[in-house]
Amino acid sequence: MNKLIFIDSNFIVGLTVDNDKWHEKANELIPYINKKVKVTCLSVVFESITLINKKVGVDIAKTVYEYIMDNFIIITEDRSLCDESIKTLVKYHKLSLTDSTIVEIMKKMNIIELISFDDDFDRVNGIIRIHNKKNL
Repeated sequence: MNKLIFIDSNFIVGLTVDNDKWHEKANELIPYINKKVKVTCLSVVFESITLINKKVGVDIAKTVYEYIMDNFIIITEDRSLCDESIKTLVKYHKLSLTDSTIVEIMKKMNIIELISFDDDFDRVNGIIRIHNKKNL
């Protein structure tokens, strides 16, 4: 099975912010993702760090940023990826542009697992959304 797993921003924020509604579930998933190679994209990094900074401050945001940059494969969005992502946005309607970019990166890298609490991904064929211990 593929050792790559894509990490969404709501997982990163949930893990970091103690009073976030996803904090407990995010912590439960740590043993699983620690066995995987973590992949994300710059859009997710920007989203995550912005929210963490607003919720718990710049020091923690900087620490999380450094951890992500040191421990994740970071995909940089280019024009071609953005052009494909906008097509995915049109196809699924409810996905954000960042979420559409996640879908496109996952397709290109043959990643099937996504750690996310966003159930809009459940409509996308070929993605297994990991969001609790029960669906591991």
